[in-house]
Amino acid sequence: MKNKITVTTSLPANIVQSVLDEIERAKVKHPNWPSDILYRGAIVAEEAGELLRACNQATMEEGKVNEAYTEAVQTAATAMRFLEEFKTATI
Repeated sequence: MKNKITVTTSLPANIVQSVLDEIERAKVKHPNWPSDILYRGAIVAEEAGELLRACNQATMEEGKVNEAYTEAVQTAATAMRFLEEFKTATI
């Protein structure tokens, strides 16, 4: 089931849709989102680390720039999932 929202943004619609699609894919693949806020934050940080690695590989190791885009979408989706369920987090 896709999220249906109305958003006023300067972001291109395809980017927003990519993030929303990734959120749904991640919820199917990883349905058991942790309740602990530290663990949730660590997941977001891990995704950001993968983005940084992909950027480094694209710049220094002749990696694929598209991989950085994919990791950026996954990072954004994970951060949005963190925010979406923020009120249910435990310490």
